[in-house]
Amino acid sequence: MVVKTMATRNRRTPALAAVALMSVALLSACSTDSNSIGESSSAAASESVESSPESSAAESAEATAGASEEANEEQSDSEQPGAEGGQVEVTADPADNLTDGDKINVKVSGLDPEKGYYGAICAKDSASRKPVPDCTGQRGDAGAQQWLANKPGATTPVGQDGAVTFELVATSKGQGVDCSKQECVVKIFGDHTEGFEHVAEIPVSFAN
Repeated sequence: MVVKTMATRNRRTPALAAVALMSVALLSACSTDSNSIGESSSAAASESVESSPESSAAESAEATAGASEEANEEQSDSEQPGAEGGQVEVTADPADNLTDGDKINVKVSGLDPEKGYYGAICAKDSASRKPVPDCTGQRGDAGAQQWLANKPGATTPVGQDGAVTFELVATSKGQGVDCSKQECVVKIFGDHTEGFEHVAEIPVSFAN
């Protein structure tokens, strides 16, 4: 029995050794595959990292180009014909010690030829109290009040360069205004289609 027992142990030992060798081979193969997978993952990550700066640079360039195009469009819009931005200037001669009936030569520059305006002698502070300024003379009286526009019925056309020259007959009084007792101006303001908005003015005075 002892001999058989010993023989049995001798047969199992080579088998166990073979199994152990196979396990080692499998572990080695798995380790090699794992290393290969790890190396592939690292390479992919490296490629991703390396490509990120290039991708960011491309996106930044596209954003810059888009902003530049928008700026150019805005600049083009601001340069369209008829765009506002020029300063309106007005002169009146004579402007001091006026008497009723005096003729005042008025020159205006910087207007928009596509819009309409009124020119008249008005109370200096009337625009702050009412939507329509208090002006001397009667409305519709071309001598006291001028309609400056390139429209049917206007009394004086506006040049395509925005300049206009017209004449006013000095009148010291009107509805709600007396220029012998209060400050007055030759006033240029928007017509009824422009909301009577203030445009420009120059002081005038009447003799006491």
